[in-house]
Amino acid sequence: IKTRIAPISAAIARNQLARLDANNRRRNESLVYLSHGLETLGIHTFLSPAHVERVYFEFLVRPDCPQIGLSMETLIDALKAEGCEVAHPRYPLLHQQPFFTEGALFSVMRPGPDVVRPDYAAVSLPFIEQANANMLKLPSFPRAEKELLDQYLTAFGKVIHHAPEIADHAGATAAVA
Repeated sequence: IKTRIAPISAAIARNQLARLDANNRRRNESLVYLSHGLETLGIHTFLSPAHVERVYFEFLVRPDCPQIGLSMETLIDALKAEGCEVAHPRYPLLHQQPFFTEGALFSVMRPGPDVVRPDYAAVSLPFIEQANANMLKLPSFPRAEKELLDQYLTAFGKVIHHAPEIADHAGATAAVA
C-alpha cells in the first residue's frame, strides 16, 4: 500500500483546494435541485435535513423498482437509452474491499498470535448487499447547467411514465434472446 503522495498529485490538490468551497457549492446546488425533482418522481435521493450541510462525492439514489415496475437492469438500460449516464455503484462495500478480503489489514494491524483472524472473503452481509444492489449512481454534476439537470429529470420522468411499455418490451426482448 502506497501511503505517500506523488508531487504532481500534491500540486493538483493544492490548486484544487483553492477552489474547493466554490466547487462544492456549485455541485451541491446542482444535486439538491436534481434531488428535489427526482423525489417528486418517487426516487429516494437522501436529501439532508436543513441543519446538515452535505458534500457529495458520488450521487447515489434509490429508485423503488417494484413501484416503478422495472428491474434495476431494465431501468438502467432505459435511462441510458434516454442519454443518461447511470450505473450501479462502482465501489465494493467496505467488507468486500481487497484490503480486508486479501488480508492486507493484518500487516498494518499486526495482531498478536492469539488474535483470531477473520476470513473477510467469506463474510456475507445480505441486508447491506441488497441495499447496495438497489442503488443507482448518477454523475455528481460538478459544473452542470440547469438545462442538463432538467434533461435528466425529463428522461427519468419519461422512463417512469412509460415503465409498463418498457417492461413489456424488455420481456419480449428477453424471450427472443
